[in-house]
Amino acid sequence: MKLLFLCVALLPLITADDAKPCCMPRKLEGKIFGTQELSLFDMARDADLKMIVLRNAKDKTDPSYTLIDYGKRLIYRRSKDYSCTKTTILQPQMFSNCVPANAKLLAPSHYGPPGVLPINTFVFTMGNIKMEMMMSVDRCYPVVNRLFGPNSPNGEALNIFLSLKPTISDMNVFNVDTSNCTAPLILG
Repeated sequence: MKLLFLCVALLPLITADDAKPCCMPRKLEGKIFGTQELSLFDMARDADLKMIVLRNAKDKTDPSYTLIDYGKRLIYRRSKDYSCTKTTILQPQMFSNCVPANAKLLAPSHYGPPGVLPINTFVFTMGNIKMEMMMSVDRCYPVVNRLFGPNSPNGEALNIFLSLKPTISDMNVFNVDTSNCTAPLILG
């Protein structure tokens, strides 16, 4: 994990002295690989609804999901056994559609071979969480994000984004049953 990030960060630099934080498309759909779960998820993200939903990408019959409703400051997680928990989000801004204006440009570079995917890597802190976000120069798509903080497994989490498109093919993906989710717990 750390080796992957180090290799990407050390790839040949491009000239982007004027690179500024950017905003992702308002709607995004694709896949995300989460290293803490070692799983591939289907992802839909809608900035207008202020929601992100993740489902098992390999097993379409799996009833589990994660719904991040950052507008309501709640994360719902339903397991395969249909049990559901909800957690209060203390820093909903970490799910913002935009890289914060105060983010520092760490390294403009390329993801993969030079010229294939130019990226800008931004670093910023929100509360007690430090984030590194690799964003495509063209269209501001997330490529990889890395979080460090006490609420991340083993102190850090790495997410890799794949096959993104600026639309959501079925908006019903956000219509999930959260009625049996347990009372919120506060993570800090």
